[in-house]
Amino acid sequence: MQQAVKNTTDSYSRNITRRYRGALRYMADALEDHAVFLHVLSGLPQATQQMHSALSDGVRRRVTGLQTEMNEHLPESMMFRHMALLQGALERDDAAMLEYAMGELLCHAPDDGTVAAACAAVEGSGTAATSAALLARYRFAPQARLDCSEGAVPMALHHRSSNNVLYVADFRNHLIRRYAENGEIMAPLALGCTLPHDLFADEQGGLWVCDFGNNRLLRLGQDDAVDRVIELNPFCTGIHQGAGVRSGCTIGSTVHLVLANEKTKARFRAMLDLDEAEPQLQFVQRKGSIQPLRLFRGDNDLFMFGWPGAEAGRIHAGRRVPVAKGYLHPQVRGLVAVGGYRYLLAQNQVIKLDENGVQVFAYSLEKVLGISGCSALSMAAGRWGGNDALFVSDAISGNIFVFAI
Repeated sequence: MQQAVKNTTDSYSRNITRRYRGALRYMADALEDHAVFLHVLSGLPQATQQMHSALSDGVRRRVTGLQTEMNEHLPESMMFRHMALLQGALERDDAAMLEYAMGELLCHAPDDGTVAAACAAVEGSGTAATSAALLARYRFAPQARLDCSEGAVPMALHHRSSNNVLYVADFRNHLIRRYAENGEIMAPLALGCTLPHDLFADEQGGLWVCDFGNNRLLRLGQDDAVDRVIELNPFCTGIHQGAGVRSGCTIGSTVHLVLANEKTKARFRAMLDLDEAEPQLQFVQRKGSIQPLRLFRGDNDLFMFGWPGAEAGRIHAGRRVPVAKGYLHPQVRGLVAVGGYRYLLAQNQVIKLDENGVQVFAYSLEKVLGISGCSALSMAAGRWGGNDALFVSDAISGNIFVFAI
């Protein structure tokens, strides 16, 4: 029976592949252009555009129909094939093939239960422990949705492990909202801040608020009361005048900050030492055309992301060094480290990277949540229901989504 299933999937895959190649030959014949045919084979989108512009209306409709058919059936064919590989690996106790098949099945979409059921169906498999570890590696399951008030803009998130409370910087309503682990809404903190833009923790467990509108830093103690205020306006003179603090992170006693001037669109990176009784803000001279936008801490490394382009730099002890592979993603709005892995929030995707910066998976939030019009704004890591979790805020609905990882 299992061999019959494998033969069927192989036959189906070969059939789809033949249709795919036939479509490419048809395109090449219609164009009578061997160079463009080679470009199509290499998958270059500009070649496809050139091809379409050169075709007559009738041929273009035929080619478009073939392309649509290939897009619909080729992924399905590959899924059947990888499921057959997965089953064969489980039966033969082939750990290497199991890792490959599961990676191909789960690198773009989390398991809907199909892969887990296939692993459980093979009794006495010597790779049971391996399959369980791999399923955990690709785990990304929606757990809860935390509703914010209408019109809220959850610009930044931070989960405090000492009290298991999630803090949300509501940019529009000038509040710091709080949620208990069970989802209970706690009383918000006004703090007198204007346009709170970021939240970050220090080594002593204090929670800092980047008060963008007033260009100052507010520190919340364990009782959520403000126990320290650092005014930054006295240091913002000359070209830095009018800037406000947008983002921050700490390594040791050093706070790394990004300040921005909304009128001139200029961005500046600066540092200050919390061990000083009266910290002095020191601006870091920018090199090149990249303007810093966000700072994130991952373990003991600090990452800076900026525009234009998908530029990233890793900063350690105030020194910028080349970034490892895997971190050059556009529009990064979150970076957290959990259990030896790092998670990026970029372009409505959650991207998981291993310790070498190699991508494990990239999941679309719209597909995982089953909604359209999602606009991921920020991300934090913490605990939810006794498990590791990611918290992701949505700018459109103002809600925060909780995912088990």
